[in-house]
Amino acid sequence: MTLIKKFQKHSTVQGFTLIELAITFTVLAVIATLAIPSFNHLQARSESENIYPHLNNIIQHYKNEAIITRKNIILCSTNDGKTCNGSNRWNNAILATYDLNNNNKVDDTDTIIQVHQNNIDYGTLIWTGAFKSNIIVLQRDTGLPRGSMGNFTYCSTKYPKELSHKSSLSQMGHLRYEKLNTC
Repeated sequence: MTLIKKFQKHSTVQGFTLIELAITFTVLAVIATLAIPSFNHLQARSESENIYPHLNNIIQHYKNEAIITRKNIILCSTNDGKTCNGSNRWNNAILATYDLNNNNKVDDTDTIIQVHQNNIDYGTLIWTGAFKSNIIVLQRDTGLPRGSMGNFTYCSTKYPKELSHKSSLSQMGHLRYEKLNTC
């Protein structure tokens, strides 16, 4: 037996044919096409479920902070992390500041405590405050939002009937969750 025949006998060519690769990629493309909408729905649901605890934690934290520091604290919507944007849309971030001159406005004399990112991508978060106020003021003596009651309404852009809800801020500074069928 010649050396070439010996080599051919013991070696086998392993690999995929072009047709096998094409079929595999086609099946993967179909699976990806079916999975992407489900993944988007999962992300939208996660965002909707996390809004209430996120807001509740922020409000409870700053109620305590107002009492401990004996300073009024303002919570407002911000785009740049430095100033309130004056909007009732709180999608980007929440700015927390000490209201050092007690004028219930964020100005140059106030100290920024922290900026909390909201990163809302699948809906909108709207604050509807008492007296059309776009801010929440937590009082230094009790930590309560006297005169700053209102509602946070989360409206899902893709799944409004399923994932939309309202969180009402009471006089005692507690959030109450309520499911919405429409926005």
